[in-house]
Amino acid sequence: MSSWTEERVDRLKVKWGLVGRRSTKSQPASTRLPLFAPSPPVIERAALKLDNGEFVTTSTLTSRSCKWPIGDPTELDFHYCGQLSEPGGSYCDVHKRKGHQSRASMRAIHWKSPLARSR
Repeated sequence: MSSWTEERVDRLKVKWGLVGRRSTKSQPASTRLPLFAPSPPVIERAALKLDNGEFVTTSTLTSRSCKWPIGDPTELDFHYCGQLSEPGGSYCDVHKRKGHQSRASMRAIHWKSPLARSR
Protein backbone atom coordinates (compact mmCIF):
# COMPACT_ATOMS: atom_id res chain seq x y z
CA MET A 1 0.00 0.00 0.00
CA SER A 2 1.35 3.42 -0.98
CA SER A 3 1.79 6.11 1.66
CA TRP A 4 1.11 8.77 -1.00
CA THR A 5 -2.48 9.77 -0.32
CA GLU A 6 -4.26 12.39 -2.43
CA GLU A 7 -4.02 14.78 0.49
CA ARG A 8 -0.22 14.36 0.75
CA VAL A 9 0.20 14.81 -3.00
CA ASP A 10 -1.94 17.98 -2.92
CA ARG A 11 0.13 19.39 -0.03
CA LEU A 12 3.35 18.65 -1.92
CA LYS A 13 2.04 20.35 -5.06
CA VAL A 14 1.17 23.46 -3.05
CA LYS A 15 4.57 23.43 -1.34
CA TRP A 16 6.38 23.27 -4.69
CA GLY A 17 4.16 25.98 -6.17
CA LEU A 18 2.58 23.73 -8.78
CA VAL A 19 -0.98 24.74 -7.88
CA GLY A 20 -2.68 27.58 -6.06
CA ARG A 21 -2.83 27.61 -2.27
CA ARG A 22 -6.50 26.64 -2.24
CA SER A 23 -7.45 23.00 -1.98
CA THR A 24 -7.96 21.46 -5.40
CA LYS A 25 -10.52 19.00 -4.07
CA SER A 26 -13.12 21.67 -3.32
CA GLN A 27 -12.86 23.26 -6.76
CA PRO A 28 -14.08 21.92 -10.06
CA ALA A 29 -11.31 21.21 -12.55
CA SER A 30 -12.34 24.17 -14.71
CA THR A 31 -11.56 26.68 -11.92
CA ARG A 32 -8.22 25.28 -10.75
CA LEU A 33 -5.16 27.39 -11.32
CA PRO A 34 -2.90 26.25 -14.16
CA LEU A 35 0.46 24.74 -13.26
CA PHE A 36 2.22 27.58 -15.07
CA ALA A 37 1.34 30.27 -17.53
CA PRO A 38 2.54 29.48 -21.04
CA SER A 39 5.06 31.90 -22.49
CA PRO A 40 3.96 33.93 -25.48
CA PRO A 41 5.26 32.47 -28.75
CA VAL A 42 8.61 33.79 -29.91
CA ILE A 43 8.55 35.09 -33.47
CA GLU A 44 11.74 34.08 -35.24
CA ARG A 45 13.77 36.69 -37.05
CA ALA A 46 15.73 35.93 -40.21
CA ALA A 47 19.44 35.38 -39.76
CA LEU A 48 21.55 38.38 -40.67
CA LYS A 49 23.27 38.36 -44.03
CA LEU A 50 26.51 40.26 -44.41
CA ASP A 51 27.20 42.76 -47.22
CA ASN A 52 28.67 39.95 -49.32
CA GLY A 53 25.38 37.97 -49.06
CA GLU A 54 26.83 35.33 -46.71
CA PHE A 55 25.49 34.41 -43.29
CA VAL A 56 27.46 35.12 -40.11
CA THR A 57 29.95 32.31 -39.46
CA THR A 58 32.40 31.57 -36.68
CA SER A 59 35.08 33.59 -38.45
CA THR A 60 32.82 36.64 -38.92
CA LEU A 61 31.23 36.79 -35.43
CA THR A 62 31.78 39.98 -33.46
CA SER A 63 31.28 40.74 -29.77
CA ARG A 64 27.89 42.29 -30.63
CA SER A 65 26.63 39.44 -32.87
CA CYS A 66 23.89 37.09 -31.68
CA LYS A 67 25.63 33.76 -31.25
CA TRP A 68 22.48 31.60 -31.59
CA PRO A 69 23.57 28.63 -33.73
CA ILE A 70 21.51 27.72 -36.80
CA GLY A 71 21.93 24.33 -38.40
CA ASP A 72 24.32 21.48 -37.83
CA PRO A 73 27.88 22.55 -36.95
CA THR A 74 29.28 19.67 -39.02
CA GLU A 75 27.59 20.96 -42.20
CA LEU A 76 28.92 23.67 -44.53
CA ASP A 77 25.76 25.80 -44.27
CA PHE A 78 26.06 26.18 -40.47
CA HIS A 79 25.84 29.80 -39.33
CA TYR A 80 24.71 32.08 -36.51
CA CYS A 81 21.78 34.45 -36.13
CA GLY A 82 24.13 37.43 -36.35
CA GLN A 83 21.55 40.05 -35.30
CA LEU A 84 22.61 42.68 -32.75
CA SER A 85 22.94 41.02 -29.32
CA GLU A 86 21.58 42.46 -26.09
CA PRO A 87 24.12 44.66 -24.25
CA GLY A 88 26.35 42.40 -22.17
CA GLY A 89 24.77 39.25 -23.61
CA SER A 90 25.45 36.66 -26.27
CA TYR A 91 22.00 36.59 -27.88
CA CYS A 92 19.53 38.99 -29.51
CA ASP A 93 16.26 39.70 -27.67
CA VAL A 94 14.39 36.98 -29.62
CA HIS A 95 16.87 34.21 -28.88
CA LYS A 96 17.33 35.32 -25.28
CA ARG A 97 13.59 34.78 -24.74
CA LYS A 98 13.59 31.55 -26.72
CA GLY A 99 16.44 30.12 -24.65
CA HIS A 100 15.00 31.11 -21.27
CA GLN A 101 12.71 28.86 -19.23
CA SER A 102 11.03 30.21 -16.12
CA ARG A 103 11.40 28.42 -12.79
CA ALA A 104 7.69 27.61 -12.75
CA SER A 105 7.84 25.86 -16.12
CA MET A 106 10.99 23.97 -15.11
CA ARG A 107 9.28 22.74 -11.90
CA ALA A 108 6.25 21.62 -13.89
CA ILE A 109 8.44 19.79 -16.40
CA HIS A 110 10.39 18.16 -13.57
CA TRP A 111 7.14 17.18 -11.81
CA LYS A 112 5.82 15.45 -14.94
CA SER A 113 9.09 13.71 -15.70
CA PRO A 114 9.07 9.92 -15.17
CA LEU A 115 12.66 10.17 -13.94
CA ALA A 116 11.67 12.65 -11.24
CA ARG A 117 8.90 10.36 -10.01
CA SER A 118 11.15 7.28 -9.85
CA ARG A 119 13.54 8.83 -7.30
